Amino acid sequence: MKFEDISEITLELYKQGWAERNAGNFSIQLTNAEFDTLVKNFKAFDEINIDNALWETLHIKENLVILISVSDSRFRKIAKDPIHNTGILAVRCNRQKIFWYNNGQKPSSEWLSHLRTHNVLHEQKSLNKCILHTHPTELIALSHKLFDKSEAEINEILWDMMPEVKLFASKGIGLIPTYPIGSDELAYATEEKIKNHDILLWQKHGCLSVGHSFWHSYEALEVLNKAAKIFLLAYQ
Repeated sequence: MKFEDISEITLELYKQGWAERNAGNFSIQLTNAEFDTLVKNFKAFDEINIDNALWETLHIKENLVILISVSDSRFRKIAKDPIHNTGILAVRCNRQKIFWYNNGQKPSSEWLSHLRTHNVLHEQKSLNKCILHTHPTELIALSHKLFDKSEAEINEILWDMMPEVKLFASKGIGLIPTYPIGSDELAYATEEKIKNHDILLWQKHGCLSVGHSFWHSYEALEVLNKAAKIFLLAYQ
C-alpha cells in the first residue's frame, strides 16, 4: 500500500471531474504489519456504536482492518495530505466492536458499504484489497439515459464499444438501483452484487470498483467510462 499511489490517483480523479467537491471515497484492506506502522499517525481513538441487530447482519467472522477516507474530505486535498484525510476502521470480532483511529474526523458516509464489501472479498479470499468509489461522468450519464435497460443489456452495450472492455471488465458491471447516500439499503445491495462483479454502477450516483491495487481499481473504471463516452457520442 503506497500513499504515493493514493496521492496520484485522487489528484487525477479530481482533474477528470470525477471527484467534485467532497464526492468519492476509497478504502484499502491493511495487513497487521501495515496497521502497526500506520496507526501511529492517528491521534484520536473512538468506538463506532452498532447495535446487535446490525452486527448480526454484517456476518463478519474474522478481524478486518481498513484504511478509509474521512467524511467530507476532498480528493484534491487527499492528494496533498493523505494521512490527515484518512482513518482506520478496525473490526474486532471477539468483542463485536468497531474501532476508529483518526485525526478528529468521522469515517466516510459510505463506510458501511466499504465494510460489507471488504468482508465479502475477505470471505472469498480475493486478491482484491482496494475499493474506489467515484463519479465517472459518462457512466453516470449512461445510467440516466439507459435507466429502462437491464444490467445484461447495459453490459452488452459497453462490451460492444471497444474490445478492451471485455478484457478488463469481463464480469461486466453490476447495476444498483437508486438508494439514499450512505443508507443501509445501498450497503446491503452493494454487498450482494459485489459477490459476482468487480465494478458496480450505482444508478444516477457513481461507481464502485474493487481491485488488487488502487491503480487496478481506477484503471478498470477508466476503460469502462471510455466505452460509455463512445456510446454517448456515437448513439445519443
